[in-house]
Amino acid sequence: MIIPIKIDYGVRTLVHLAQSNKDEYISTQDISSSQHIPAPFLLRICADLHKSKIIKSKRGPNGGHKLLMDPKSVSVKDVISAVEYSLAPFDCVDLPESCILSHDCSQKDLWTEVEEILLKHLSSVSIYDLSIKYNKKSIKLTF
Repeated sequence: MIIPIKIDYGVRTLVHLAQSNKDEYISTQDISSSQHIPAPFLLRICADLHKSKIIKSKRGPNGGHKLLMDPKSVSVKDVISAVEYSLAPFDCVDLPESCILSHDCSQKDLWTEVEEILLKHLSSVSIYDLSIKYNKKSIKLTF
């Protein structure tokens, strides 16, 4: 299964913000350069995260983005929902009308269960959890 890059970028953005001063706005340029996310794409992702009330965004010279929610309460599944992606391995799981065999498919239930298991696990992983792991790896790399 290939995870859409928009989800990866959304998670990286939130981890970056979780590791920053919660009272300061972090510029798009700072996030973009440190996380290697193209700025125009980052702006679209931040708009989705803002619309979902996960981050707060502010325009202008002192603008940028900051977490609106506690990183412990934001799961990876929340990011997936915010950027409006599905992790269904096949279109027929979300769009049964897209397959002429959907009504009589031997695999549909299997792939639906796979997606449910994956989303259940991703619901249990918070942005805070990932930021702690990232900090530990960073510390190991600097010594």
